[in-house]
Amino acid sequence: MKIRYITLHGAAEWSHFDDSDRDMLLIDFTSPIDGIIAIGDRSYTLSGGKVTIPISEIKTGEHRPVITCDGGIFIAEGFVKDAKGIRMMKTDEETVRRLVKRCHALEKTCDVLAKKVAHLEQLCQGHNIFNFERTEQ
Repeated sequence: MKIRYITLHGAAEWSHFDDSDRDMLLIDFTSPIDGIIAIGDRSYTLSGGKVTIPISEIKTGEHRPVITCDGGIFIAEGFVKDAKGIRMMKTDEETVRRLVKRCHALEKTCDVLAKKVAHLEQLCQGHNIFNFERTEQ
């Protein structure tokens, strides 16, 4: 089984779930996070945003993985382990997933643009290129 999470700004929402493998659970984050992921009363090492866990080690019930890394501590969207395997908790519609993905993509783009503008302002400092409030005399 595989759960792929989109991570941004301390949040992790699942974007893809594949239940083809019934023996192992691969949790895959879009960011290359290194740290610890706690599921139930067990902790696993998260390396490069990935961890593989034998499904037999996960107790039956609802789980909300807690990730501890350099970026802080955050909780990923949960899943349910039952006798049949793992399933994702119910969410609204597929539309919500698509909108979440688009929102994250837009936020990433805004972050990149903000960094580029800050760098450009630093390079142009002293040339008054970004001084829009000056008045002509």
